[in-house]
Amino acid sequence: MGKKRAISVRRIAEKLYEKYPDKFVDDFEENKKLISEIIDIPTKTLRNEVAGYIQSIKMKKMIVLRPSVQTDSENSGDSRRRRGRRRR
Repeated sequence: MGKKRAISVRRIAEKLYEKYPDKFVDDFEENKKLISEIIDIPTKTLRNEVAGYIQSIKMKKMIVLRPSVQTDSENSGDSRRRRGRRRR
């Protein structure tokens, strides 16, 4: 099971990320500063939770968008190599 978050934290974080996707990075401290500059959040705890959730959103997007890269050792060798037993 995943970690539960308050609906308000998710809603605020998703709206901010939709509005400013290029400004946020995968660094928690920088996201905290940026959130403080963009909007006025009443408590430090709420600001930190929003910054943490934006960081996790950003990390998930980076993992999904990262292309798979093959190393030279994977590219070398016979491309027709078979795995497992051969059927007759």
